[in-house]
Amino acid sequence: MTFSLYRALSLSCLGKRTIKTGIENKQQLKGSAMPTPAKTIENYFDAIRRKDADAWVACFADDAVAFDPAHTPARRGQDAHRAFFEGVAGQFSELNFQPGEPFVCGNRAAVNFTAQCRARNGRQAEVQGIDVFHFDDNGNIAQLEGYWDPAPLFIAAGA
Repeated sequence: MTFSLYRALSLSCLGKRTIKTGIENKQQLKGSAMPTPAKTIENYFDAIRRKDADAWVACFADDAVAFDPAHTPARRGQDAHRAFFEGVAGQFSELNFQPGEPFVCGNRAAVNFTAQCRARNGRQAEVQGIDVFHFDDNGNIAQLEGYWDPAPLFIAAGA
């Protein structure tokens, strides 16, 4: 691999200091307000904190696939994502998910997170993990892989 190719690949994967992705270039050409991967990630975690199922589901493409947590069967489509979100969020009075800095590389990104949650029964739990996102050309989540252990949340909720 030549130095210039290596440098270009390295620069495209430096978190917020990325070169423009194909998504961003299409947005600039069209003048549209499509979200960038970083903005979609921001919206995703904000919707969790607000327990806003509509806003959370809107982050996903219509045919998006999620493995969340990664070792679980695939969840496909917005109806399945909504059912998952409402099932989990309904057990908690607080879902304070705080993402770290996203590392964006083209149409993919990874972000670590920490969450402090309070179940409806008053019990608290903390979880940490990493979400890996793949985005479509519109900046929506096409695939999500969540690497985290949900056991502390379910124990706190009494599930």
